[in-house]
Amino acid sequence: MGLKTGNRIEKIVSMIEKCDCVADIGTDHGKVSERILEEGKAERVIATDISVPSLNKARKLLGDGRFQGRVSFREGNGLSVLEEGEADGAIMTGMGGKLIVGMLLSSKNITDSLGFFLLSPQKNVEDVRRTLIGIGFSITREEISIEDRRYYNIILASRSGNDFPYSEDEFITGRASLVGDREE
Repeated sequence: MGLKTGNRIEKIVSMIEKCDCVADIGTDHGKVSERILEEGKAERVIATDISVPSLNKARKLLGDGRFQGRVSFREGNGLSVLEEGEADGAIMTGMGGKLIVGMLLSSKNITDSLGFFLLSPQKNVEDVRRTLIGIGFSITREEISIEDRRYYNIILASRSGNDFPYSEDEFITGRASLVGDREE
């Protein structure tokens, strides 16, 4: 019996509840934004990246006319490129936990205006959990995706949800609802 490799992007998209607009912070290639729009998870996506070459990859993928008027591109650092209230939530994947924590804390007015975060830190996951709870979010769902023999934590946090306090062990290990799919 071996591990069945999952598709991390599909799992991330599946965890998003339908909304009007989501910000894909650090979009890189734009594949998460593409799946969100294709699956109708959001009417609009704001794809952002601090790297012009990365943002250009997303423009190439998403700018072919399929999503006319449904995607906008912004160059900049973290949440700072957003206006208060223009997005329902934000996605930050494929970056370190300390970077995510820095983004959450550096744009408090934007953070406070968002209803949810979907985060997949590459490391320092404990710091991300502590920060989310510290700024008034509840971790409502957490899963682990296994891809290419690597484990990826995926955390959904919202303003309302699970009010059960985290233990010290849970800050470290999380409350993953899915450890991995197994092939029969």
